[in-house]
Amino acid sequence: MQTIKILLLLLVLGFSFKSSGQRVPAEWEKQDGIIITWFYEDLLHNYSVDDVHLTMVKNLVEANSVYINYQNNKQKNRIENLLCTNNLSIENIKWIKTDTRMGAYPRDFGPEWIYNNNSLNVVDMNWTFYGYIPHTRTFAGLINHTLENYDNKFAVRLEMPVYATSKIVSEGGGKEFNGNGILMVIEQTELARNPTFTKQQIETEYKRVFNLKKIIWLPKPSYEDENMFTDYIIDDKVHKKALRSASANGHIDEFCRFVSSNTILLAEVTQEEANSSFSQKINKARLDICFKILSNETDADGKPFKIVRIPVAEPIYLEAPENSRIYKNIIEMKRIVQLESLLDGSSFLAADTICILPALSYCNFSIANNVVLIAKYWKPGMPEIIKDKDKQALSILQDLFPERKIIAIETLPLNIGGGGLHCNTRHIPCLTEK
Repeated sequence: MQTIKILLLLLVLGFSFKSSGQRVPAEWEKQDGIIITWFYEDLLHNYSVDDVHLTMVKNLVEANSVYINYQNNKQKNRIENLLCTNNLSIENIKWIKTDTRMGAYPRDFGPEWIYNNNSLNVVDMNWTFYGYIPHTRTFAGLINHTLENYDNKFAVRLEMPVYATSKIVSEGGGKEFNGNGILMVIEQTELARNPTFTKQQIETEYKRVFNLKKIIWLPKPSYEDENMFTDYIIDDKVHKKALRSASANGHIDEFCRFVSSNTILLAEVTQEEANSSFSQKINKARLDICFKILSNETDADGKPFKIVRIPVAEPIYLEAPENSRIYKNIIEMKRIVQLESLLDGSSFLAADTICILPALSYCNFSIANNVVLIAKYWKPGMPEIIKDKDKQALSILQDLFPERKIIAIETLPLNIGGGGLHCNTRHIPCLTEK
């Protein structure tokens, strides 16, 4: 009997020692590289994705190995020519041929990371194209297969093991880790992605695969980032009725980010903005609840978080004609998800041009070695409030990352596709924990 007790004790201790060797690294830690997807074509005329990608690579490549997802050799050759024409070295560029037509953003389908006894491993999560195409659909396997297996293929490429596999459906942009055992997620999103799981089951599974100490649950996403077919966004301030051009269907990186182990950046809607905009009134209510929740949370050491506020981006409405890629994408997605109307019962506009609202956010920034890439939106002719918010966001990020250069990039061509700089980058932590 005594021997059995000793063996049980050793098993418990062994498990404890093993568990203490697993940790999800934070994005601001030293990186070995960064993954981006080079969009195959512009989503809207006169909004060049090439310009965005060139600027991203220019500011990343000096201190980061850059892995570029591309569709085919013709596109790869074109990208190489663009890089050379713009005097950008391709020595630090690595190439990954993959079909990203059903989900371009590597933040979401790319590998999840965990240090396992000092070595970097991959955690393999499930994928259903942002919850739009569940595996129960007859054609879902074909559509989801390429991106669902991307993380495993990347693990093989870097010769690293897959530490854990989970049936939980989860995208990278839907999770925020603080590097010290804490995860933030959105309850509405997690339950929608995993309808056969309870909240407690999801929490238990996340704690298992990521060795977490704690999960912070925020209730809802930003209004503009809900399902792209939720309803029309009505803006009485500028008399617009718009569709979401696309959306991640409820991602936390659109409005709330960890910027250190005990500091959280949270978007803020002013009372003036809420009074003048129906959508911002909804956002203010949601963000105020998030602020209250986070104000009562503590880090792994029991200390309260520092919460920094950043402006929400001013809406910028665009007209998408029927010959544009984004118009065609919206119509195709409507067909794929088998909708005859919006989710609130509204009819689709029968028009040759659709008014769209891209996914705009200052929280969707990307952290890399030496730099932080952040969105900017103002151009001559736009309202001055957009310029003011651009400056505020830049200043806030500079205060939060004083040791890094903050680079503001015009990101509208990416935002039209439903994501931004963070969505289109997936950091690769150092292969060995420092």
